[in-house]
Amino acid sequence: MKNIYTIILVALLTTSMSFAQEFGVKGGVSMTNLYGADWDMDDFGDEVKNPLKIRLNLAGFARFGDGPLRFTTEVGFSQKGTVVKSELADDALGSLDAQLSWNLNYIDINAIGNYFVSDYVSLNAGLGISLMMSGKLKYEYDATGVYSGMYDDSEEDAEIGEDISGLDFGANLGASFYLNESMHIEARYYLGLASLDTDDDPDLVFNNAIMIAFGYGFGGRY
Repeated sequence: MKNIYTIILVALLTTSMSFAQEFGVKGGVSMTNLYGADWDMDDFGDEVKNPLKIRLNLAGFARFGDGPLRFTTEVGFSQKGTVVKSELADDALGSLDAQLSWNLNYIDINAIGNYFVSDYVSLNAGLGISLMMSGKLKYEYDATGVYSGMYDDSEEDAEIGEDISGLDFGANLGASFYLNESMHIEARYYLGLASLDTDDDPDLVFNNAIMIAFGYGFGGRY
C-alpha cells in the first residue's frame, strides 16, 4: 500500500510541475499537538504538562497563475504528534518523571490558494489530506533515588487503521513573506478535521500544528 501511495504522489508532483509557472522545495519545523473534546489536559491537574512538540516538515510545491490570485499544489512529508510530561514522585527518597510521546509521520497532499497583497506578501488558505506512513508510542522515565530502575523506557508501533486512523484531513491558513524572487519564509497553521480514533464511536481527538518553513522556488513569481 505504501508503494502505491508513493507512485501516486510522485506522479502528481511530476504532472503539476510540468504545467507550473513556479516550482520549488521547502522545509522547516512544526510545533504540533492534539486538541478536541476528549483531549483536555486541565482534567489531569498541574503535574501533567502538554507542551508543543517540535517536529519537521518537507515538501515540493508547484504554483500556477501570474496574477494576484494563484494556486499551489504541494506533496510532502510532515511529522505530527504530541508529548505529555508528568511528575509522578518528588520527595526525600528521590524523583520520578514520566514522558509519553506520540510520533506520527505523514505524507501530505495540499491544495492552497494564494492571494498576493503585494509582490512580497501572500495570504494562503486551503485544504490538505495526510496519509499516515508510521506511528510510534514512546514511554521515557527520568528517575533518581529509590525510583531508579523502577521503570524502563519503551516504545510501541501504532497499528494504522486499528490503533489510529491512517487518514488525516484538515485546513491550512497562513502567509508567505518573499525575501526575493526565489526565496520565501512561510508561516502556517494546520487544523485537523478528522479524528485520529478509529472506533465506530470515536474519541474527538485531532491533530493541529504551527508550521514554519523556508522555501526556494524556480521559475520566478513575476
